[in-house]
Amino acid sequence: MDASAGAEEGSVFLIYEYDVFCSFSDRDAKVFTNEICEALKSKRFRVFRNKSNDDDRKGEEEEDVKPKLRKALQVSKITIIFFSKNYISSKSCLDELVMILQSKKIFGHLFLPMFWDVDQAELEQQTGNVSETFARFGEDGERENKIKEWGKALREATKFAGLVLKKQDDDDTKQLGPKWYQARSVNNIIARAAFIEKVEAANVIDVGLLKDQEGEGSSSNEVPENPSFINPVNSFFERISDMTDIPLSELDGMYAVRALDLSNKSIESLLDTISSLVELRQLLLRGDEILMELPASIRALKNLEVLDLEGTELICLPEEIGDLLQLECLKVSLYRYADSYIRRKRIEAIIPRKALSKLSRLKELSIHVDLDCEWWDVEAEAIIEELSELGNLKILKLYFPTDDLLQQFLQLPRNVYKILSNFRLIVGRHESDIVICLPDDLQSEYEKSEKCLKYVNGEGNTDVVGKALEHAKSLFLDRHWTFEKLSVFKIQEMSLLVCCLIVECNMMATIIDGSDFYEEGDNATANDKKPALELLRYLSVHHVKNLQCIWKGPIVTGCLSNLEILALHTCPELITIFNPALLRNLVNLKELIVKDCPKIQSLVSVEPGLLEADHAFLPSLQTILLVHLPELLSISSGLIIPQKLQKIVVYNCPKLDNLSPEDKYSKYMRKVEDESQCSKALDLSSK
Repeated sequence: MDASAGAEEGSVFLIYEYDVFCSFSDRDAKVFTNEICEALKSKRFRVFRNKSNDDDRKGEEEEDVKPKLRKALQVSKITIIFFSKNYISSKSCLDELVMILQSKKIFGHLFLPMFWDVDQAELEQQTGNVSETFARFGEDGERENKIKEWGKALREATKFAGLVLKKQDDDDTKQLGPKWYQARSVNNIIARAAFIEKVEAANVIDVGLLKDQEGEGSSSNEVPENPSFINPVNSFFERISDMTDIPLSELDGMYAVRALDLSNKSIESLLDTISSLVELRQLLLRGDEILMELPASIRALKNLEVLDLEGTELICLPEEIGDLLQLECLKVSLYRYADSYIRRKRIEAIIPRKALSKLSRLKELSIHVDLDCEWWDVEAEAIIEELSELGNLKILKLYFPTDDLLQQFLQLPRNVYKILSNFRLIVGRHESDIVICLPDDLQSEYEKSEKCLKYVNGEGNTDVVGKALEHAKSLFLDRHWTFEKLSVFKIQEMSLLVCCLIVECNMMATIIDGSDFYEEGDNATANDKKPALELLRYLSVHHVKNLQCIWKGPIVTGCLSNLEILALHTCPELITIFNPALLRNLVNLKELIVKDCPKIQSLVSVEPGLLEADHAFLPSLQTILLVHLPELLSISSGLIIPQKLQKIVVYNCPKLDNLSPEDKYSKYMRKVEDESQCSKALDLSSK
């Protein structure tokens, strides 16, 4: 499950249970509010109404009613208040109004006031009947602070544009009858509520922005057929750029919050009051680098399904993480020096033993650690043992410091690895003092595939990694000091590869040695002669000091036949790229990049008679980028140019400068004065 789908950083999300929360006096119910509520329901609005809110008709104690009202407010999209003389004279109704405005301030609810037989100006200025009512409250012994609170709420509420519902004894009603009036009022309310739903997606929050020229709204009663069910609402988090805790006062009472995104908010700690968010389904804290601990009170979030802590610096997880039995997605980043902290605090483990195995609903698990953390070996071994208990696991991102730990994972009961639909696995220790500068988009290209395997600093034992490779679509070989070729892996082990990155494998003299798979004269039509790397589309090679060629030895039809992008960077011993046999197979190559390969004289090595004179040179090739190739004399050694060729971008290839205007490649060639202009000239990002 992707936790970030449809979310904006720093926001609160609610799942609405009601379209409309109706606030009115019970004394008005038979007069008009009952009919209006029923009409809204008939138009498929989900309506909440408080059936006992007058001072003399309390069916429940106040402390029982308030939590129910507060929760209903939080899960309602629109609040409609029917202001009347009865409403203003009811202390319970005024308390409800205060609660509504508090909820609007936190959640940004849409707000629509109705004025029934009351003067809006009197409510705002608190004169006339309002002044008399408040004076009577004072005589009855009501606290002055309470009366001021009600007055402030009335002034705030009446600032919003609303609908004026006329008395039934006006001239129109006398002529046309009360039923005409009621239908007209209902249509106006429905039209305004439907209009609010439509503009909500454009983040128009205050109904005051929706005031029309006539003041009463349109008479249309069109209602959206598929009202949005999950929507963002304004929250106090969106207005805070830096905070070290979640404010206690703001969390209190936010019962109905379903998703909370506090990513990149520099939160130092989660207060125990996080436990009040009992309806929370998603909690996102990505990129909060100073967040180092979770409180034990997180166990109260029994409904939590997504907990995303990527990019944090957690020292450890609390044991209570195992109590989140509804959890489907857990993403964690751990502090590099967590081991020294837990030793001082005498904590048993960074990830509590047997906690993960309790999360039987878990579908996605991602644990990020620095690749030079020696303490991770023990933690990884314990985690691997628990993975077999996670029967619903489909997505896994995990680091295996050694081949032995990878083998332990591959041998788990239930074939956990084989049933994963998505994985990012790293095998081998990383040396933090070695820094290789790679193009920015190299990692993103590698991660486009849903099944990625990165093998770091291997010592040449490929048996275990080969078994893991059988299910991978992307392979990243990083700094292998003993590998001499990619073909140490079997054909079937590489059969699913779509993307392959090779970096700093300095003993590698060729990418593929065909003699590992075939003999001269072999044909791919034979059952036992499957083409190697048949599905590979992207091959990028960087800083391989001893690389001399891409493919040597025999090759059969179909090998590399789907390769679309070939990039070669900083290979100082590379002399040529394409031999005749390889050229015949690369029928889909579209993009070629060659940088910093000082010994290359020609991209193609062709001896007389090995290719027909009319043989097309890479027929699908569209773009070529050549950078820092001081000995390059020829592009195709006289072969026919590709029909689809569009552009050749050249930088610092001095011997190509001598091409005459009559040369068949000159019209495609564009020389740039600065290396930074190469990608722009190709209209491509750097590969």
